[in-house]
Amino acid sequence: MNSAVEAPGHVADPGRRVTTLELFFDLVFVFVLTQLTVLLTADLSFATAGRVALVFVVLFWMYAAYAYLTNQVPPDRPSRRLLLMLGMAGFMVCALAIPRVFDDTGVVFGLGFLLVVVVHTALYTRSHGYDSIWYGVPNALAALSVTAAGTVDGLAADGLWLLALVLQFVTPFIAERGPGRADGRTPDALRAQLGSLDPAHFVERHGLLLIVAFGESVIAIGIGIGDLPLTAGLFGGAFLALAVVTALWWTYFVRDERLAEAAFAATPPPARFRLAMNAYYYAFLPMLLGIAFLAAGVKKTLGHLTQHPHTAPALALAGGVALFLAGDVAFRAVLRLRPVRFRLAAVPVALAAALLGVRTSAAVELLALVAVLVGMLAVEARWGSRVQALARA
Repeated sequence: MNSAVEAPGHVADPGRRVTTLELFFDLVFVFVLTQLTVLLTADLSFATAGRVALVFVVLFWMYAAYAYLTNQVPPDRPSRRLLLMLGMAGFMVCALAIPRVFDDTGVVFGLGFLLVVVVHTALYTRSHGYDSIWYGVPNALAALSVTAAGTVDGLAADGLWLLALVLQFVTPFIAERGPGRADGRTPDALRAQLGSLDPAHFVERHGLLLIVAFGESVIAIGIGIGDLPLTAGLFGGAFLALAVVTALWWTYFVRDERLAEAAFAATPPPARFRLAMNAYYYAFLPMLLGIAFLAAGVKKTLGHLTQHPHTAPALALAGGVALFLAGDVAFRAVLRLRPVRFRLAAVPVALAAALLGVRTSAAVELLALVAVLVGMLAVEARWGSRVQALARA
């Protein structure tokens, strides 16, 4: 890998930065994550966790599409801004329908999702013209599948949700191979067009989404405390929960974001689109879901710190941290950022903290998670110092 990726590098072109309208858009999307946490907290079970993951994967596909869209079509004109705001309204409809999406609001959710797709396709015509049909049609079919799922129950509904997921996963392959046949463009030329990303903007956009998602975990601390008396023990638990979130922030933002931007800048455009998909969609999914599960676990346990938590809340806490770390391991592996082995080793250790919590208390589990994350970061820092010393020598 290019040395600019493995050492603190400098990207020559500062690139375009994220606009406040895009950040506003991200705030609306993070409300989706909040609503999914509400759904999960109401019934903390494996079945609900699976459905939460299914809904989020479907929605995050369209968020990723909008992040790519505004990278290619900046919202710098009134018509584009108004369309982007209409897309925000579609996400808001989806978010409001989430708590009962598998009961009686599935059709409303699907129609909101269809609005998101239609607006996205309309904006995409500004940069890709008629080629937008190759992305718009599969996405619209996925939205119609989700809408149809709202009219049925049970396995039929779950099957239609899975069909929407399949349609989304095949869309990148259609996008790479479908357009350009009429005018004779080669597959490499098409990939270069799809990969014409602004690295600085793309990396910053997803980093801002992650930092706002961390805010959901901080809010969960306040909700978990509720109107309980503010004792020293409760403050200690709140600080432990905040320490877990802070350590996860450190895991990504202290080094990975800067190196990811350098990795994208060093990647030729034909390979950049696939790199973006692998790093900021497939790898980011478990990271964001991990934050949602962690927030649900904090809400369920913070008011009962000295008690033995049930298996589900204990798994939500430890599983959320482990899922985030697993996603970060995949993220680093895709971008070839070193080291990976320390974070990979921390995944099962963090998950094992759930057993400690069930047998002792939520406070002990939180303390163990803080110890795992801080220990991992400390070992990594020592490894980095040794590598730098060898490089200087």
